[in-house]
Amino acid sequence: MVLSTVALALVLGILKWLGMPAGWGFAAMPYLTFGIVIYSSYEACRRLGLVYDIRLRGEHSGEQDHRHRR
Repeated sequence: MVLSTVALALVLGILKWLGMPAGWGFAAMPYLTFGIVIYSSYEACRRLGLVYDIRLRGEHSGEQDHRHRR
């Protein structure tokens, strides 16, 4: 999340240097930050699901297939 915020600040800084009005960047910042938070939350949940093998109710698991192969 910190890296994406730094990247966002760099992009906005470059756009301002290229002549974009400063007001646009400040007006868009809450929406861009909200997008970063949502993406970071999704990515964290995805990685936790991969590491801890978290399954949702009703989702097919490979455990049953593994038992039948023995």
